[in-house]
Amino acid sequence: MIQRRLLFLWVMMFTVVFAYGGRKDKAWAKSVNEGLALFAQEKYEAAIEKFDEALRIVPKTWYAVQQKVYCLNKLGRNEEALKILEKSLEDGGEDYHYSQMYYLYATLQLDKVDNLTILDYCTKAFNDIRPEEYPLKQNLHFMKAMVYLKLTDTEKNKVVAWGDSLTYNLGSSVAMAPKYAYNYMLLGNMYEGDDQNEYAICSYAMFLATAGEKVDDLYPVLGAWSGFDLTMNANVLSFTVLNKVKEVISGEMSEYGGLYDLFAATIPLICTGAEEKPQPIASTTNLYANSIIPFFSELIRRELLEAFLHYSLKDSKTNYLNNSHWLLEHPDKKQRLLETLKELKLFGEE
Repeated sequence: MIQRRLLFLWVMMFTVVFAYGGRKDKAWAKSVNEGLALFAQEKYEAAIEKFDEALRIVPKTWYAVQQKVYCLNKLGRNEEALKILEKSLEDGGEDYHYSQMYYLYATLQLDKVDNLTILDYCTKAFNDIRPEEYPLKQNLHFMKAMVYLKLTDTEKNKVVAWGDSLTYNLGSSVAMAPKYAYNYMLLGNMYEGDDQNEYAICSYAMFLATAGEKVDDLYPVLGAWSGFDLTMNANVLSFTVLNKVKEVISGEMSEYGGLYDLFAATIPLICTGAEEKPQPIASTTNLYANSIIPFFSELIRRELLEAFLHYSLKDSKTNYLNNSHWLLEHPDKKQRLLETLKELKLFGEE
């Protein structure tokens, strides 16, 4: 672990010196590298001193400003960080990445200003984004989707086609980062808000497949579902699925845990057609929106849904040993599952 951390720091230091050494004072690069090393050791106050030192040597260098803001955030000094960003946006600098500055500013302002202001910051960040800033672009799509989900009714009336914008940004985030678990959590939230609870369940199952130890975040959602007063105003499938959720949650838990029971009971229900048979698909390259359900339908058709549920929950905090043991006892199904996930490009091309 120590060797790996030292290697990481060495690569980071080399990158900074390589990027800046040719056109920045070497003393600047030395101060920044020392600040990065202190940051990695969680010595944030000392790291700030080094980044300030670098800014005295060569003022208005965005990389040093950015790292100082990160340190202040770690120390909980967000108001100070915001003032630095405001000053930087006002003064400008030769190598400033305004897209990153607006994104950082929006991140630090979440839950402090109204949602429309955050969306405005994100738009400004998009307007200045560079081709190489691919991860930042995905982060901005995710943030915009998250904020669209939080809009109040009054705010929705001020945004043209906010629902389409939500769908576009969340779809873009899923496509750009298919392994990012909270994409699927947002999908679940979106479908819940539209009373499409069958889609929400599939989205949360995808969250389980990518989240591992974060699985406990789902329990409050399931608890809320168990208390719903169901009426036939919901679509028939949602009505049936939510009744099944209530039945599973109120029943006796199996050895694999309540989440396993929930998905094992509801996903086959969701994925069967009028003939009570799984609906086959040729391939699934995009798990956004309606293709989530065909993906699970394909697992049922190949008799791999059980393996997928055990695989999804193998790292969860509840009954993970039972799920891991199942996988050890069924190595052929685990192997077939992994080959199928690769074939269906569950997580992209890798």
